Amino acid sequence: MSTREQLEALWRRPGASARARTGKAVEGGPAGHAAPAGTGPAGESCRTCRHLAPVTPGGRRVHKCGLMRQRWTSSVRTDVRVSYPACACWEAGTR
Repeated sequence: MSTREQLEALWRRPGASARARTGKAVEGGPAGHAAPAGTGPAGESCRTCRHLAPVTPGGRRVHKCGLMRQRWTSSVRTDVRVSYPACACWEAGTR
């Protein structure tokens, strides 16, 4: 199964949020995660993920998920907080 198929299956699991079921951001919700936050390894966070990408637009430092690079915008909705619980796409980083 390809990575894309795995992600699509994860988003459509029973009990998933509206964003997870549709694969689209829900009005007012974050859109920067590759998979729903909290679906990754227990005790891990975005801070320890190798996909975490620090970005400095206009002099302010924000973090985004490298797996979602094609969907990055200048909006805070595509930012991720380093304290968010890890998602299913989490991989150990060197941070």
